[in-house]
Amino acid sequence: KDLSYLLEVRNKISLKVYNYMQEHSTSPKDLSLICLRENKHIEFFQIFYKALAYFVAFRKKLDGEQKIKNLISNINDCFGYHFLNSDFNNLQNFQKSDLFTLPEKHLKYFHFAMIHLCFMVLNPLNFKDSNRHLDKAINYLVDGTFEIYELIFKEYFLLFSKDKELKDELRKLKKLEFKILMQETSKIKLLNHYKEFCEEIFYNIELEKITQN
Repeated sequence: KDLSYLLEVRNKISLKVYNYMQEHSTSPKDLSLICLRENKHIEFFQIFYKALAYFVAFRKKLDGEQKIKNLISNINDCFGYHFLNSDFNNLQNFQKSDLFTLPEKHLKYFHFAMIHLCFMVLNPLNFKDSNRHLDKAINYLVDGTFEIYELIFKEYFLLFSKDKELKDELRKLKKLEFKILMQETSKIKLLNHYKEFCEEIFYNIELEKITQN
């Protein structure tokens, strides 16, 4: 549901670009020259969507009232929500809200990436600007992906603060992050490490449910 919503947003932005081009008679002269270079950006969109899917799955695993109350009482706006909002005055409203499974604050990176891709569409033959906008779009997607994983990790350790083993693993990942060069292959490698770490979190949550039953 949440990923469909995100794709719907992307389609709406694309439609706005198309309407703008029609209104101002600015249609690309050759779409094959639009610098979505070898669909370079697609991989990073997929990585972003994967992180978002993990976030949705993580939030849906938090089905115990005590866990959710713990989140509400301890998380401030840096975790993605302003809990003073009247919609979140009680647990029932919070649980029913669609926002519960969307890191709304972090979707700004998706929005910024789409803006730069739209600029590419509107200026298809300006290779210098197109490459610059493509690089910026990719950087926003990478930053957004990191932010989503960081949010999962923060919420997990807020609930399971005694999980020292995973804390040690996360410290190693953070050290690796600081050493990473500004290369796309390195970024992808690091994001894959984050994805694997997230899978360990899911395993631990399920293991905790089994031991409690």
